[in-house]
Amino acid sequence: MEPTEAINALEVAFRDLIRMVWGVQWLEESTLPRAPLEAKLAEEQAKRRGAKVSTDLLDYTDFTQLGNVLLGNWGDFTPALGKKKYAEAYIDRLNGLRNAPMHSRVLLPFERDLLAGIVGEFRNLIAIYRSKCGPDMRYYPVIESAVDSFGNSSLGLNETGIRLKIGDVVSFSCSASDPQGRELTWEISSQLTPTELNKIARQTGNEVSLDWIVDEREVGETIMIVIDVTSSGKYHARSRYDDARFFSYSVDPPLEHAHWATLLISLIVLVRHTLSGHAPPLAGPRRPRPVRRWGTHRPHAADGSWTGSRSRPRPRRTGSAAGAAAAGEQAPGLAAPAR
Repeated sequence: MEPTEAINALEVAFRDLIRMVWGVQWLEESTLPRAPLEAKLAEEQAKRRGAKVSTDLLDYTDFTQLGNVLLGNWGDFTPALGKKKYAEAYIDRLNGLRNAPMHSRVLLPFERDLLAGIVGEFRNLIAIYRSKCGPDMRYYPVIESAVDSFGNSSLGLNETGIRLKIGDVVSFSCSASDPQGRELTWEISSQLTPTELNKIARQTGNEVSLDWIVDEREVGETIMIVIDVTSSGKYHARSRYDDARFFSYSVDPPLEHAHWATLLISLIVLVRHTLSGHAPPLAGPRRPRPVRRWGTHRPHAADGSWTGSRSRPRPRRTGSAAGAAAAGEQAPGLAAPAR
């Protein structure tokens, strides 16, 4: 684990410990000022417009604030962390080590090992304390955090209300701890039917990132994503796995036929004509124009008669002929029709 990731994991563990000990009254018990935390929340919401950010003010406390809260109220946290002198020395050392990677300075190998060891001890102490709070957690791993790429976190089931399309990718950042220190295996699946799971990916480790690529089999108004963790031990808390988190989404179907695309284009044209104030052209089949068939027109050399056609063509009226016709008079050069 990288130093920055280790510090972030420890911050998550410290926040979980504070929630376990103080519950929803943590802000009053910690005496932290509310206004700066609310300002951090507002800034986060403004910067991450496309994400669903946490509204829990505890998530906006930094490592220094968390350390001061724990050390300043040691009587409440002694059952979890033991002697205060060790915690003071560890937190002070971590404050010095975490500054280097935050400012792009590389830690030496022994410093990385020291940081990883301190973080590991703190997290294991908190896992053991959690096991004392619940007898079933004494032997089994627990998921500490599961957050999707939209910022939704799950403590059990999170009905996200997010609509997806086939081919979308959703990533999940997950962390867990085991009081026995065993290897942990993660698995992400989609629940296609009440009895059928589609296994998507598997990884090992305490902190993992799992990706889900939306498949056409997952189209529906409610698709459940299951993330579970299992230790390498022989026995598990829930038969097949030890702990799990659940997220639900909606997946839209694709356009099934090409006429839907045509319908969409027609709708766009209609809207554009409506906004411009012009009526759209009426749709419908066009009637073919009749084709007039004429024969071969050859005037007779002697009398000027027409031959080779089924009917005589109508002479074109031009000039005075057209005016005379309009006036009801016979144009010069035109014979009167026979009666």
